[in-house]
Amino acid sequence: MVMKDAPDHFQLNLNISTGYNEIFLERDFMGFDSKAVNFKSPYEMNGESFTAFPKDFSSKNLDLKNYSPIPNLAADFSIGNRFFGKKLGIILAGSFSNNYKGSNSTTFGAENDTLNLPLISGKSSRTISEQSTQIGIHNKIDFQLNKFHKFTLYNAYMNFTSEQVRQSQGNDLNNSSNSLSSYSLRYRLNNQQLLSSVFQGDHTLTNKLKANWSFVYGNALNQTPDNINLSMFNEISNNVKLPLTISNGGSTRRWEHNTDIDWAGYLNLIYTPIIAKTPVELSAGGLYRDKKRTSFFNEYKFFAVLNTDYKSIQGRDWNNFSDIQWKNSVDLNNNDPLNFKAFEKIAAGYLQFKFNIRKLQVVGGIRAENTNQSYYLIYTKGDVPPIGKQIYTDLLPSLNLRYMPSERQNLRASYFRSVNRPGFLEIVPYLVVGEEYTEMGNPNIKHTIADNIDIRYEFFPKPLEQFMIGAFYKNIQNPIEYGWSTPQGSKGNIYYMPDNYGTAKNLGLELDYIKYFNFIGIKANYTFTNSAITTVKRFFIHKSNGWQLTDTTQTRPLYGQSAHVANVSLLFKDTHTGWDGQLSANYTGDRIYVVSRYFNDDQWQRGFIQLDASIEKKFKNGMSLYLKAKNLLNSPMEVYIKKINPANNQLIVQDVSGNTTTIRQDHYMQSFLLGFRYKIN
Repeated sequence: MVMKDAPDHFQLNLNISTGYNEIFLERDFMGFDSKAVNFKSPYEMNGESFTAFPKDFSSKNLDLKNYSPIPNLAADFSIGNRFFGKKLGIILAGSFSNNYKGSNSTTFGAENDTLNLPLISGKSSRTISEQSTQIGIHNKIDFQLNKFHKFTLYNAYMNFTSEQVRQSQGNDLNNSSNSLSSYSLRYRLNNQQLLSSVFQGDHTLTNKLKANWSFVYGNALNQTPDNINLSMFNEISNNVKLPLTISNGGSTRRWEHNTDIDWAGYLNLIYTPIIAKTPVELSAGGLYRDKKRTSFFNEYKFFAVLNTDYKSIQGRDWNNFSDIQWKNSVDLNNNDPLNFKAFEKIAAGYLQFKFNIRKLQVVGGIRAENTNQSYYLIYTKGDVPPIGKQIYTDLLPSLNLRYMPSERQNLRASYFRSVNRPGFLEIVPYLVVGEEYTEMGNPNIKHTIADNIDIRYEFFPKPLEQFMIGAFYKNIQNPIEYGWSTPQGSKGNIYYMPDNYGTAKNLGLELDYIKYFNFIGIKANYTFTNSAITTVKRFFIHKSNGWQLTDTTQTRPLYGQSAHVANVSLLFKDTHTGWDGQLSANYTGDRIYVVSRYFNDDQWQRGFIQLDASIEKKFKNGMSLYLKAKNLLNSPMEVYIKKINPANNQLIVQDVSGNTTTIRQDHYMQSFLLGFRYKIN
């Protein structure tokens, strides 16, 4: 993160805004008592030999609170000035926000039948309510010792807390008057904290030699204490839904937290000699980064005290969720692979040259990066490898050409090789059983290498106006994608996990345009991407001895890659009257949401348009008022499969005319923000 230097004179900026999400005009917000959450599990507080009982867990955070939330609130400020003949600059900024957001979702469970078609097996309605609070403090001090030496110290602290309640109601679709309806609640409190400090120096050593360096420290904490899942059901008898019931099991309570500590050092040397009468800039430098993560995981499983009919029923055995009686035997999982330590050490060095020949600018070089990633599990479990390590070195060349036929035109061409490393949670062989699927890490995953070629034409007819057109090509080796896989040694079990699926190719076109007509402006950009990767898929085939699974190959786009992305904004700006407005439409085309192991069975996110608007009025005394509106069209997030099954025709929500099967729909509604700004120069 780069923070601007302190201004040359005293400056104060204040900003405060409030708003509301329309979804809570239609339904209540669901909350819980987060102050009753214990941040440490009984295992952490009492040691490994401690046997936990239900009385050792808080029950006050089990009850739901339904209410209309207060309006959202956001505020920020910055203050800065320079001292001692403008040698010392100090700037301080802070922000606070408290937002309530939610979604209403419908999800359909689907499995492939022997005709390789999606068969809907159940329907789930889900509501999410989330309160998020964010605090940020930033400070930057820069000291200009003299015209040759400058030192900078940047510090930041950020604290993000979210309290979320997720309520799900599931039904089978057998149209029977006597059935079961599943019900689940998840209470989740998450807190993330980041402390970062950067100390930098810029030095002019001679008239041809400069140097700059940085020391970076980061400390990040992510904790989710007492993450509670309650699982119950309703019996439906003669089309009448009976009270909530618990029979076997009923609750899990999970503690998770991890800490990342990051140290890094950077050094750059810039030498500017004259070679063959041409000024040349030669750069060399390197970095060393040492990152460590410690991860903790604890989970308890609870069994309800059942009545003589082997049930625990709301209204008879308990009223509020905090009244539920649990057995004294509590199952503890404290040796999960999510208890681990992981390390990433990166050493890199580079050489770069830069020079101009008339209207041509050439920048090129090569970078070498050595990566050492490793982990070890604090507890061994089954066949899971307790120690893993990957060490590799990459040579990453680059070349950039810029030709300037006139002052307002540029022709650019570039080639560079880049690398994408897997994250810690992608290489550690953890396994988490969720409500919808089982998620797993992949210690055999490889890092990604991409060769990138770009060409672009730029034209700037007037200030603030531009026209750009470009094309790009990417050859991506071992892209990391999430999908359904059956790893070796899993005994045929299917997991949702990161994996490498081969080599992918991206070919695309980019357009960017900005034009003003007096007070009215148009800003538009469009990107077309044709990505392709060929992977192995499974499908059912009928043989003499019955239906069997076999393998084939299929070419598809990369996970998460839309073929079409476009943005169009209508701008209004009048500096004389102080009015500034914008109406923007953003289109994201269809893209793969989940990679399936079956042929033609990938789940796609349907393309959508999001329409936003904002207007601001500035006054001469430094004050301004603004209004922002987001998601005016209430565009949903929809997931579908590109084929239909006649057996699903009885489902009203399935529009088979489009030859797709709906898997999920999320609605977020519109949100509005009214704000006030004040600036002193």
